[in-house]
Amino acid sequence: MDDQRLLDAFHDGSLGLADFGHREHVLLAWTYLQRESFGLAGERFCTSLRRFAEARGKAGLFHATISWAYLTLIHERTAEGGQTFAAFVAANPDLLERGGAAVRSLYDEETLASERARRVFILPRQPRRQGSV
Repeated sequence: MDDQRLLDAFHDGSLGLADFGHREHVLLAWTYLQRESFGLAGERFCTSLRRFAEARGKAGLFHATISWAYLTLIHERTAEGGQTFAAFVAANPDLLERGGAAVRSLYDEETLASERARRVFILPRQPRRQGSV
């Protein structure tokens, strides 16, 4: 299935859960960011993901912190604009790695495993430095 057909199927509700993997999540975020401001793209992205999961009886799959963190990384890396999705992926292969290494490098496992992180976006925390307040 090509990217446009995949996006159409996602939006019209005909895309199956098995056909919506990590690459497709990144494609959706990238597409929204090409069309909207960061804030609006983020709201649409998260609302669409929640709706997709809920419609398939999997509301617990949505994770606000992971979703917003990926959206932010994608936004940061598309600041220059003008790239196709294929060129974006070629330049940013870490965003497609299994296990979410790009986001997991920003957070400890305890934070990502928390119910709070599933419900609301939590900013990454820098480790406290010796002597800092």
